[in-house]
Amino acid sequence: MVAFSAVMSLVLMIAADSAVMEACNATWARAFYGQDTLPPLAMQQHRFSMGVSGAGVLGWTVTLMFIVLGPYRRRENWAWTCVAVSVAVWAVCDLVLSLVHGVAGEVVFAACAGFGILLPVLLARREFSIPEPAREFMYDTMLSVARHA
Repeated sequence: MVAFSAVMSLVLMIAADSAVMEACNATWARAFYGQDTLPPLAMQQHRFSMGVSGAGVLGWTVTLMFIVLGPYRRRENWAWTCVAVSVAVWAVCDLVLSLVHGVAGEVVFAACAGFGILLPVLLARREFSIPEPAREFMYDTMLSVARHA
């Protein structure tokens, strides 16, 4: 997961207009411009947007790596919740935005990546146990965050 995310981040940051991204870029071009390639000015903006997204993904990947290599490996409940919820939130938001905007390639990527990351996390759930006070704390924290958003 970490290696794949790191590589994808780098591709987004430095090679958004390369052959590696050609099929993905074509879905963006069809969704927003009704053609198979992005116009030059749109490609410039696309490279910037993908680069900034790649930087964000790389930061998230580093954070998850530290959580997975430490507390998650020690089977700390909060670490499982952190990984599962952060991946689920990303996948759902990415899927919804991609569906709304008709970017088919991103729908496929987000669905496959989200499922591919979440499946082993969900299967590992039985290795973790959440006592009632922790569940209450998580619920209260999520409500508090939602109220302040």
